[in-house]
Amino acid sequence: MIIYCVGPEESYGSKAAHQINDKYFGGSAKIIFCCKNTDILLVVENSETDAIGFVPVRNSSGGLVTDVMKFLLKSGNNSKRTVIGDLDIIVNHCLSVRPGVLLKDIKKIFSHRQGFDQCRGYLFDKGFTQEQWQEVTSTSLAAKMVSEGTVQ
Repeated sequence: MIIYCVGPEESYGSKAAHQINDKYFGGSAKIIFCCKNTDILLVVENSETDAIGFVPVRNSSGGLVTDVMKFLLKSGNNSKRTVIGDLDIIVNHCLSVRPGVLLKDIKKIFSHRQGFDQCRGYLFDKGFTQEQWQEVTSTSLAAKMVSEGTVQ
C-alpha cells in the first residue's frame, strides 16, 4: 500500500498520513510526498497499484479547499476515486523568521493559500497586507525556505 500526501516530512499532510498508516496499516504502508493536492489526486486516479491519497477538503476557518474541490468536480463520475474516511487534525500556524528578524522587518510572508486563509485576521491585525503574501505549495515548504534562508 502507498499513501500519497503533500510533503515534506513533518507537514500536516505528513502527520495525517502517518496517523492513517499506523491506524489502518500498522505502519507498513509507504508514504510518498507530492508537491500539490492535485498531484496526489492525479497519481491515485492513474495508479495501477493499491494507493491512497490524503488530501484536505475543508477546514474550520478557511472553508473548502478550492484546488481539491475543483479537481473533484471537474472529474465528476468518470473517476475511480472513492472516499474511504476522514480525519480531523488540529492546525497551529506560526509566523516564523530567521534569528534576529523583527516583525517590522518582514517584507514578504510565504505560505500555502490555506495558511493565509486561516491566519488572515492575525496577519491583518499585525499590519500585513495581501500584497505581502507570496503563495507557495505548502506551509511546511514555506517554513523550510525561511529556515534555509532561500527567501528574503
